[in-house]
Amino acid sequence: MANDQGHPFNNFCDSLFTFIDENDVDKLIVDLALNHGGTTELLSYFIDKIISCKKINRNGHLFGILGRRTYSATINLVGYLERFTSIIFLGEPTGSSPNFIGEDNPLNYLIQNSWPMSQINTGKTSWADDRRQWFFAIDLHSFYIQRFCSGKKPGCRNDT
Repeated sequence: MANDQGHPFNNFCDSLFTFIDENDVDKLIVDLALNHGGTTELLSYFIDKIISCKKINRNGHLFGILGRRTYSATINLVGYLERFTSIIFLGEPTGSSPNFIGEDNPLNYLIQNSWPMSQINTGKTSWADDRRQWFFAIDLHSFYIQRFCSGKKPGCRNDT
């Protein structure tokens, strides 16, 4: 998640949820599978929009696609979505655990006769005792194989 100079992320969120409110939309899919991160500070506005959207934030209407290349600030987003919305995750497990070390930032000063120091930024959107290695998602490959083997075409509403 990042801000674009020509189209800030909050403006994108406003446009998206205005469209959802004004049109016959009852499902939202958020594809995070290849999202390596960005700026966690941008997430709160997006999360607030999803939480307050009653058309979308209900069971069976909000989906997130995850993958092994879902990292960093996106892991924070996944954690917030899991905790505060009715999202169903699809795809593969994430590439990171819910609680992780994001990056270390070297301090810009040295203290004589001491070890180098650094400031560590962590991502903690889950409970402190959450020991999962990743966020789990429903495996779509198995789903489509089962549908194919049962004679149903994946993706068709009428299951024919």
